Amino acid sequence: MAKTDNKEKSKKLFKLSRGQQIMLGVFLILLSIIIFASLTSYFNTWRADQSELNSFFDRDAEAGNIAKKFGAQISHFLMYKMFGLSSYIFSILLFISGLSYFVGANSNKLIGKWIWGILITIWFSLFFGHFFTNQMLGGAIGLEITDFISIYTGDIGVLLILIFGFVSYIVLKIKLTPEKIYQWIKEKFKINSQKNQIISNDESKLVDSDVKENKKNKESETESSVKLTKDLKPTIENFSSITKSDKTAKNDKADDIKIEIKENIEEEILDEDLIAKNLVKKYGEYDQTLELKNFQPPSVDLLKEYDNGGVITINEEELEENKEKIIDTLGNYKIGIDQIKATIGPTVTLYEIVPEAGIRISKIKNLE
Repeated sequence: MAKTDNKEKSKKLFKLSRGQQIMLGVFLILLSIIIFASLTSYFNTWRADQSELNSFFDRDAEAGNIAKKFGAQISHFLMYKMFGLSSYIFSILLFISGLSYFVGANSNKLIGKWIWGILITIWFSLFFGHFFTNQMLGGAIGLEITDFISIYTGDIGVLLILIFGFVSYIVLKIKLTPEKIYQWIKEKFKINSQKNQIISNDESKLVDSDVKENKKNKESETESSVKLTKDLKPTIENFSSITKSDKTAKNDKADDIKIEIKENIEEEILDEDLIAKNLVKKYGEYDQTLELKNFQPPSVDLLKEYDNGGVITINEEELEENKEKIIDTLGNYKIGIDQIKATIGPTVTLYEIVPEAGIRISKIKNLE
């Protein structure tokens, strides 16, 4: 109990109020901004401020950094003596922490962010320290660690450590596995194949449309040529004179010929409903009882009569058997019976049991 009380007290002491969270958040945000500005200004003023680093408390000495003496000291410490260019990550972590406190977000997640941020800072420091000789990029820590590892394992050892750190971040933080990469490639391949299929379908459609247009053009050309040939009239160069008597004789013969005119009988187009109605008129409606035409309903003689004129018959043997069963069953639980009453009904017989004196009813209820 004492340990739990101490834990609760410690939690209450470290728990910040909402106002304290806002003030801490504002402080961390402003601190991250001034550190970020100092690190950026360090690239231009580090030579001029090198001589002023030891005169921090001298008021006459003036630093060229944008944040003056504080900026010169903090940027020299982080850039030159610590992690080099990757020190920017510290200012980013401070800004995220301040923002989370200011907004009132869950501060427990900040621990994981700081752990990953420090690991990434070390990884970049090793990377710049191995591939670049400038101490401003890798910092003193990056150069010293790469020199130490290269002494025992060579450059290949440093490369393997960098690769291991990169893969660990991808797998643990980003949660990118070979299965996910394979699935992504598979989906990308499917999308590309679908696009190619759509393009090929469009091209085939265009080719078909061109073929159809060419056919139409050819048909129109043939039709126009046929029309032209129909419109042409034959030229007769040599013709003989036709007498009027021949014309009249021909006209008389034409008058004697009778012309019979038959009307065009349109074919009836029947719908499905009309076809169905015609079939019903022709064959009649379907009779469902035809399949069971030999079925005969059962006679009334098959039913059993239970009407005894209101008199209920009593089966003495059945009552005796049920009584013995009840006595034996309750006797197994040491429950004595004083009296058994049987109420006989038309379908169910009700048995009422009166236990012996001294037997509790709860004992009988427990049997349920």
